[in-house]
Amino acid sequence: MALCEMCGKDEELVKASVEGVILNVCRNCGKFGKIIAVLKPAPKAVKREKPKEAEKEVVESVVPGYSGLIKMKREKLGLKQEELAKRLSEKESLLHKIESGKTVPSITLAKKIEKFLKISLVEVKEEEALPLRGGKADVTLGDMVKIRKR
Repeated sequence: MALCEMCGKDEELVKASVEGVILNVCRNCGKFGKIIAVLKPAPKAVKREKPKEAEKEVVESVVPGYSGLIKMKREKLGLKQEELAKRLSEKESLLHKIESGKTVPSITLAKKIEKFLKISLVEVKEEEALPLRGGKADVTLGDMVKIRKR
């Protein structure tokens, strides 16, 4: 038995063409397309489970209150938004949206602003990666696409 690529059920699978895509699906999801073949269950292998270590994922994000930090430092340096935008090679309208908190800068832009203004805008965090089930992610195609009844 294996996981259906549409709904995620752990059942006997069939190979089916669903809207032009070949998928390994359960018989129930196979009715949304044309069943091509019945898949034979793979021989059961002896599982040697190793204790899984919690994997760490490094995530960069813009610090909260970034807009106020940028504005205060710009004003402290005696620069207008227009001048700072020119020095950063960015549009003044984008800088205005960032300073007003309407737009979060990309990590690349935040690092560029950090370097010019000599402030810290990007924080690096280590987070535990999402656990995987059977080597596959828990999200199935059925989770991503709402199935339309014909």
